[in-house]
Amino acid sequence: MIDAHVHIGRENGHESSQEQIQGLLEGYVNQGVRAVRDGGDVLRLGLVARELAPELGLIYKTPVYALVKAGGYGGFLGQQCSGLADIRAALGELMALKPDFVKVILSGIVSFDRYGVISPGGFEPEELRYIVGYAHDAGLPVMAHCNGATAVAHAVELGVDSVEHGYFIGISELEAMAELGTLWIPTFVPLVNYLVSGTAGSLSREVLAQILKGHAENLRTALTLGVPVAVGSDAGAAFVPHGQGVHDEVECFVRAGIPREDVLRLAEENGARALKL
Repeated sequence: MIDAHVHIGRENGHESSQEQIQGLLEGYVNQGVRAVRDGGDVLRLGLVARELAPELGLIYKTPVYALVKAGGYGGFLGQQCSGLADIRAALGELMALKPDFVKVILSGIVSFDRYGVISPGGFEPEELRYIVGYAHDAGLPVMAHCNGATAVAHAVELGVDSVEHGYFIGISELEAMAELGTLWIPTFVPLVNYLVSGTAGSLSREVLAQILKGHAENLRTALTLGVPVAVGSDAGAAFVPHGQGVHDEVECFVRAGIPREDVLRLAEENGARALKL
């Protein structure tokens, strides 16, 4: 099993510590996960995980930290940048740490209380164009946290290699992703596990159910169109345990109407593609 989207720097929605990393990695091994793709963190704990992982027989790929637009969502994921000068500096520092790919935050997160609302975040198109060009010149793929049709459209048009989350994605974006071969990692399980946790209020339950219904429809459309889809759990988020999360995500795909054998094939084949294995 391959989990194509985790956050080793988080544990149940809270910041992890260096001392916890060994145990979190063991959680993957104990759940039959053999390869993990990290999403970065401000403390750079992915570097610790990448060093420890081989001793456990685990393949671990990390961007070290994400590039985050100053003032927008994602400060806990990495380096905040106000403009191109900051971006150049952050990328220069990042290259010295030998990232396996570049992670960029291109939107905020979806509201659980107001349908269709996404929190602020993301870079301007010219900033993203620079980041993608820099990464590709260095031989590194670009992993893009992205919600909303407009943000996804910019990401795909400007050449990111994968769209992470992709809530409220549109048909035209899915068609473009199919044409260009852009990977999609939908990450159902943070919303699903919160919905069933018993802690969500009645309004949140209604909104989440509506969001997830549309996300499942988009997943089915994506696969019909030929979008390469991988399975990633967003483990480390609230209610998403490291190791177990990817199995929960598989069940989300199955409940969305995707045959289990197809989900497991996607997890393996497109997970390997996401990790460049």
